Amino acid sequence: MNISALPAPLNTIVIENERGTYKDFHASSDYPLKGVTYPVDYGYLPGYLGEDKADLDFFVGSEEAGLSGFVRVSRPDTENGETKFFINMSASDVEKVNEAFKPVLLESHTYPVQKELFGALEPFKTNLKPIQNIIYKFPRSIANDQDFFKYLCAILLELPNAQLQEDHSVKIITLKPANAFPITTFAQSDVPFPQLCFDPAELSLSVGNVQVNPEQTLDYEIDDRGFTQVITKQDVHGAYYELHAGADTIYRLDIQEVATRLKSHIVRIDHTGFNVPSALISRKSWEHFVGSIAKQSNLYKYPTGEDWPFILPATSTEYNAEITQFPVGREPKFELVYDIYSPVPTIQIDVETNLTRVQIEQLFPEPYGISFPELADFFRTVYVQHPWSGLAIRFDIRFRNDEPGGDWETGKWLVTEGGRII
Repeated sequence: MNISALPAPLNTIVIENERGTYKDFHASSDYPLKGVTYPVDYGYLPGYLGEDKADLDFFVGSEEAGLSGFVRVSRPDTENGETKFFINMSASDVEKVNEAFKPVLLESHTYPVQKELFGALEPFKTNLKPIQNIIYKFPRSIANDQDFFKYLCAILLELPNAQLQEDHSVKIITLKPANAFPITTFAQSDVPFPQLCFDPAELSLSVGNVQVNPEQTLDYEIDDRGFTQVITKQDVHGAYYELHAGADTIYRLDIQEVATRLKSHIVRIDHTGFNVPSALISRKSWEHFVGSIAKQSNLYKYPTGEDWPFILPATSTEYNAEITQFPVGREPKFELVYDIYSPVPTIQIDVETNLTRVQIEQLFPEPYGISFPELADFFRTVYVQHPWSGLAIRFDIRFRNDEPGGDWETGKWLVTEGGRII
């Protein structure tokens, strides 16, 4: 069955079990149904929740303009059972589904007209709205906070799609397509530590000292254990920092130096991002977090398999269906990383310059300018010094791109090779 040919929102159904697939239920020893072979394709409808608080189940037949309706089956964890809808089924298909679920079948109903199906779906709609804004909030209570934010804004305002707001925040909009979301904002606020907020969002997460969509902003404990030693050093460009934490040595550059060296050289922003350390957040919590974000955004897998999903800015139509056009200007993306290396969360900002690789390496030499081996052909990384313990902030500084509009820049690679996370 061509799912995309179904009327919205059914054209977003995800098939998990194709016709003929067997599913074993023996893990639930008391459940009368021990297993089932699906007589038609079986999956779920994103954005709608069943009585079990999971995505709403759907059977999809292969008969165009076929029967629609539902079956209701008993479950040990729901008082009135669970509703499973169906679409484009033949009468024989409905009989086969009823027979397959006979040990737990409570009700089977076919709608006289398909229109009734859409009315029946309404109570199951989650009413989640897509994320409109990604906001990085920084403290503003002391002079060091304010100095850091001043130079951060100086860097961001080099961007052609950055706008300074009346409250001195910086908003970065997507140039193409028009009216795409989320918009990325960097702001100062009465927070004790940098925070990451998705607006709107039905989730919260504590990642060390960083609160994601905190339920409360002021009353949580900050672990202020910092580096055991901070040494100021010099090279031909100026000062940088050598920081010691136990046996580890880390190098950072003052953000004012980054702003000065990149002045008039930044041409675009590729993405911002947030690295979640696996040392602080379990795999289960990470997967729940990613799943929650996916329900409210166009979130895509990284095609080579790493835990680096990306949000692509999208219009309302693209959010409800899929991104099919790939103009230059669909940025900034937003990256989430399940980080198996860093013990602390990391805020990342990835900008492109008009400088060559050689020029960037000269401006940001070792030890504070570094390259990740698998990405060394694309950018150089600099970690910046800041006032907050238990957090890393890094700039990925891209080399000049003489062939703009590639599949990475436009997001096409993520869409066509990675695929959307539903």
